[in-house]
Amino acid sequence: EDGTVDIDKFVNMTEDKEIIVEFEKIPTTVVVHHYIYDRITKQYTTTKVPLADGTTAEDETKVGVIGENYASKAKENLAANYEVYEIPTNSSGTMTKEPIEITYYYVIKDAEITSSVSKTGTDKITEKDEVVNYTVTYTATIQNYQGNANITITDTLPYEINEAKSNKAGGTYNQATRTITWNETIENIDTIANGNKEITITKKISIVFSNLNTEDKTFTNTVVGKVELEETEQEEETDPAEKETQTEFVKDVTVTKTWDHTNNIYGNPTRVILQAKNGNTVVAEQELTVDNKVGEDENVWSYTFTNLPKYDTNGAEIVYTVGEKEVALGELAYYEASIDELNITNTYKGPIISSNKTATTENSLSYVVEGEKITYTITATNAGGLAKDVVVKDTIPEGTTFVEGSIKVNGVSNYELNGNTIDLSTKTATDLANGITVKVPESTTQAGEEAQ
Repeated sequence: EDGTVDIDKFVNMTEDKEIIVEFEKIPTTVVVHHYIYDRITKQYTTTKVPLADGTTAEDETKVGVIGENYASKAKENLAANYEVYEIPTNSSGTMTKEPIEITYYYVIKDAEITSSVSKTGTDKITEKDEVVNYTVTYTATIQNYQGNANITITDTLPYEINEAKSNKAGGTYNQATRTITWNETIENIDTIANGNKEITITKKISIVFSNLNTEDKTFTNTVVGKVELEETEQEEETDPAEKETQTEFVKDVTVTKTWDHTNNIYGNPTRVILQAKNGNTVVAEQELTVDNKVGEDENVWSYTFTNLPKYDTNGAEIVYTVGEKEVALGELAYYEASIDELNITNTYKGPIISSNKTATTENSLSYVVEGEKITYTITATNAGGLAKDVVVKDTIPEGTTFVEGSIKVNGVSNYELNGNTIDLSTKTATDLANGITVKVPESTTQAGEEAQ
């Protein structure tokens, strides 16, 4: 092997000899294999790599002699979805006595994937248990791939859902993560033979949330899609797609106010402040006038409080009540309010004053004689529910003379009026003509005077 040879034919030589030696070239081989490396099992296989013409790469054998140089190379006419994975360190060298094996390994190329996901749906809800509709669309284009693809679409919801009232379109709901997940497998993809693989998956869902926060002005739903290629162990996840939904949890409250002015001869109220209330809390106020009348009826006013909160902080719907108050003190003093849900009726309950005047003579005859006293009695009657200050005026008839100190109220010359004592004994005919004020309660008050 080192190029030398021992010859034992010559012993005790005493002279030079010419020796001719012929060496025979020893044959040997180099075998080149083209095998597949399995990405999934991470194994070097003895499976022959496929070629572009549909065959597989056969072993290549090079016959040579020991000491001869050799060189090999990877296959160039591979199937479109394969590429060189590993070039052996002994791809070139010198032939040896022992046959040399050279193994090139090839692997399936990474596929080309483009994918996206989108989400559309309800733009605004006005009820906390309103159905929210969403459409999820996943698309993917796969190139240079043979095998199966596993698609996973995950929709992350902002709140827990009421499963009994929701349509998940076959998805699996996880309450802990608030997600709906769909898994689909696309089998036997062959883009080499059939061209690019276009995948579209659409899911239409209808959701009723069970714990929606009614104080949130908006909420967002997020979806992502992912594809896993079994043969190449590739994964690609889409960018998240979001759908924002606005909440408008408000309500309008319409209040109707009816005036019953029957028997009111003192002038009807011209204004009032309506109140919208949540329990005892006033949440909105509005001053109303006859400009708020309903149609042509000036005795029926109406106003709508808009955009009041629909739910309280616990998510319970607010039942609003109504109230009213005076713009200025005393404007509703003679009115009694009754409330029936969102209807307020104001009924006049003030004084209803009527009066009459009678005359009696001293001799109780139908005629009088000179010097005879005539007693005039003015009776003011209040048929209403509240006391009223009434001004009594009377003029002494011609041909008579006022009897000083004769004016009495309910038979007495002194009476109380709003905390003050009034002395009638000093009142004159002029005072009577100008008016004497008396309070008429829910019973009759008489004012009388005498003349002769």
